[in-house]
Amino acid sequence: MQNTVQNNAEEVEENNAEADSNDAQEVVAEGEECRMDVPPFIALECFSVEEYQPERSAEDKWMMCPEGRGSFDVDNLCFNRTSSEVMQEQYSHLISRAGPWKEKTKDIIFFGAARLWWLYFTTDDLKTLETGINETYIMQQWCEAGVAIHVQESLDDYTEDERPTVEAFLSKIRDGERAKMKLLAQLLIQHEADVRLEINTQTDDKRQQDAMWDQYIQYCEHLGRPRDDDPEDSDLYNRVVESLRKLTKAVRRGSLDTASDRLRANSTRLTHSGKVGKIDPFEAGLARLKKRKRSVEDEQDDQGDLRDRDGASTSAQ
Repeated sequence: MQNTVQNNAEEVEENNAEADSNDAQEVVAEGEECRMDVPPFIALECFSVEEYQPERSAEDKWMMCPEGRGSFDVDNLCFNRTSSEVMQEQYSHLISRAGPWKEKTKDIIFFGAARLWWLYFTTDDLKTLETGINETYIMQQWCEAGVAIHVQESLDDYTEDERPTVEAFLSKIRDGERAKMKLLAQLLIQHEADVRLEINTQTDDKRQQDAMWDQYIQYCEHLGRPRDDDPEDSDLYNRVVESLRKLTKAVRRGSLDTASDRLRANSTRLTHSGKVGKIDPFEAGLARLKKRKRSVEDEQDDQGDLRDRDGASTSAQ
């Protein structure tokens, strides 16, 4: 009998301990849900730029002409429209007016033509990413897997067959932006004590404090619970679509910048220090500003013969 009571007592004690442990785990879980010391993974985004040389194979990389260095002038760089039209027929998905760039007095190419790929991997795509790396996917295989597209200036530049895939890809990026906003809302909620302190320091009026607190809650809810019928959410998708134009613009500017850098690196013209070799970019740029005024049309329309030098360099490796 004593053993039975003792066993029962031990069983009750074990049950109580287990219950306490479960309660503690629930509290920890709830705390983990509120705390976010390490932000979660949302997506991996990257870009791949490919450069193709006129009258050469697709595998050939840019190299200086056999004649070697010469007296090249960066102001003589011009868009080679004839080569561009030929290459547009030879290679698919090239970005228009992103090269070739040549030194017109020497007829030497300093940048070919460019194609840009946009890759985007969510947590659901990590297995695809692993498989693609292990099997060394080419870009077409990444596209077929739904994690990449070739970039054109607008949705209208894609074919009817391509457009549904591109729109699905851009929607996935829009969803990633939604996830980022929800993450921001979670961070704001996590710092509610700081928000309350800030509100209390701004006013002593209880009604104003309550109104500001309600505004804080509404803002968090707006970030964390986007609606498909929300005009701002539609605007979010439109901004993602607008990224196409910005990316093509960056590649165009980058192609010209890369051509300029290559030309300067191979020019034997005297620098401002009187030495033969690479021209000081600052001095060359300043001299160019003094020498030539950009027309209003060039400044307003980036679709033409781009001459501004403030874009990112886009040299394909």
